[in-house]
Amino acid sequence: MNNLSVIAIEVLDNSVIFVATFTGGVFWSTDYGDTWVKDTTTLNGSVMLSELGVRTLIQNNGTLYAGTEYGGVLRSTDKGKKWTYSTSKTLPYDRYAKALIVKDSMLFAGLTWSGGVYRSIDNGETWKSVNTTSLEYESVQCFVTTGTILYAGTTQRGIFQTPDNGETWVQVNEGLPKQPIRTLVVKDSFLFVGMDSAGVYRSSDSGKSWTRVNSGLTNLNIGSLTVSNSMLFAGTNGNGVYRSTDNGVNWVEVNSGLQIQSAYALAKSGNSLFVATVGDGGVYRSNDMGESWLPINKGLEEKSIYSLGVKGTTLFAGGSEGAYRSTDNGEKWLPISNTRSVSSFTDINESLFMGTTEGVLRSTNLGETWTRLTTTGDLSGYINSLASRDTTLFAGRSSGLYKSLDMGTSWSKLGAKASYVGSIALKGSTIIAGATGGAYRSTDNGVSWQYIHPSNNYSVTSIVVSGDVIFASAEGGNGVSYSIDDGETWTRLGTELSDKKVQSLVISGSTLFAGMWNRAGIWKYDISTLSTDQESNNPPPTPHITCSPNPSTSTVTIDCSSLAFSPAISVHYTITSLTGSALLEFEQIESRLTIPTDALGSGVYYVVARQGVVRSGAMMSVVR
Repeated sequence: MNNLSVIAIEVLDNSVIFVATFTGGVFWSTDYGDTWVKDTTTLNGSVMLSELGVRTLIQNNGTLYAGTEYGGVLRSTDKGKKWTYSTSKTLPYDRYAKALIVKDSMLFAGLTWSGGVYRSIDNGETWKSVNTTSLEYESVQCFVTTGTILYAGTTQRGIFQTPDNGETWVQVNEGLPKQPIRTLVVKDSFLFVGMDSAGVYRSSDSGKSWTRVNSGLTNLNIGSLTVSNSMLFAGTNGNGVYRSTDNGVNWVEVNSGLQIQSAYALAKSGNSLFVATVGDGGVYRSNDMGESWLPINKGLEEKSIYSLGVKGTTLFAGGSEGAYRSTDNGEKWLPISNTRSVSSFTDINESLFMGTTEGVLRSTNLGETWTRLTTTGDLSGYINSLASRDTTLFAGRSSGLYKSLDMGTSWSKLGAKASYVGSIALKGSTIIAGATGGAYRSTDNGVSWQYIHPSNNYSVTSIVVSGDVIFASAEGGNGVSYSIDDGETWTRLGTELSDKKVQSLVISGSTLFAGMWNRAGIWKYDISTLSTDQESNNPPPTPHITCSPNPSTSTVTIDCSSLAFSPAISVHYTITSLTGSALLEFEQIESRLTIPTDALGSGVYYVVARQGVVRSGAMMSVVR
């Protein structure tokens, strides 16, 4: 199981290292990254820091600042033990701070979504727009300062500079290609800029002219630049880290030990260099100026688990990086397969079946080895869910529900009208199929079906049965519910998972295990303590954007109809990569629409719907 995508890293007082992760919040380390502790700070006693979407971190004279997606700019003066934020509402709430810098006791915030630059003279309590001459409607990605000049890098119009703390701005792009600016750094008398698809450029005259310095760079997508011990380091998107000892004239690759090659952010502390990686790599440290790297992720291991299974006393977990097995009731997990996107498990007699992006696999030795089934009946592609009863095997796909009577060799489609069957549960002669918008129930072996809805119209992610009790989870982020009357009514199970998106459920003995999306790991609940005669006390679901099917293979339906959007105003939709790069942007009046995903490769993306200050986002996977 791998680690988090880290998008920002900052060192405070050469003693405390802070990292911001894409979905897991903020972590800190006091031992140069050997161990990490998650920041569980709450603001106003209710909102956790991890829920605000921290996107950038900086420090100045002992004060740590965090730019967030949902909470503006936060400030901590005690090394992250307590955070405060402005309540003046002078910073736009429909944009977020991608860049922060302190200059002349003033705090500057560079905003996305064409928000430009804002300035604060009271440590972020109040903000003033300083975009009047040139920067209005610009998306700002980075800052750097040298002498009296502040520079701002943007995605659309290159680099701007101001000599008067933002009162006036001028472009300084002579010699630069028209590519998004990602990072700026000063070394000696030179100003360096890193860009998408264009590499590194250098200026010796305060940005009046620029010269390309890419000799040795085999990847020109630069995400970060930093200086350490008179050396210049560049982090790339795809080829790791490069080092220059001659102010960018020549570059050499320094990736020994760096297994994940997308270096999103760089930082230094003393003689140590740190790199934050995306794509599940976490954080690496080098003590020899990049000659070698070691992963330092103890405490950062929060995984996305798609599926859980059990055979006898052995537990199985499946995720984006393969399958894992536990023989000690979930205390320790070992990898057993590197098959990507494992969606489901079930067993018949001595055979264990696993649903994957490439069909159904079978093992007869508790997962030590796997054989891919050669099937007929349109079951060669992505399998969303599996279940079994006696010698009958059931499989859910985006096209509906299927069954096999010969251990998975041939398949026939059942009559359920459900689309995207993501979970299947069997209770006696009853079949329950979790699908987009709710669940379906059949009491006649799949001949006829009745619609039930444990999810308040959210897509059901998992259904399991223990005795007379049915347990279900859904995409709405409302934890787990259970029913004692075959799905007619539902009750919330506990409160610990109420703010989490449960992706998979499995029961082993008297323990219910829940696998989480958004890298929240695996949780368990002792169902022997469950009272089955209590009344339903479900709170109303939290309004939330949903994407289905998820994963998507060709199209995806984006539904934000539960949000407080005006039907007379267009909704702004954006699909970004995990590093924040906008890949698709469009506006539609509709709050529920289906779009093709042809322009997106296999991977995980972030979908955002925004109308004014109302905004919601969700993760989406694409599988080819």
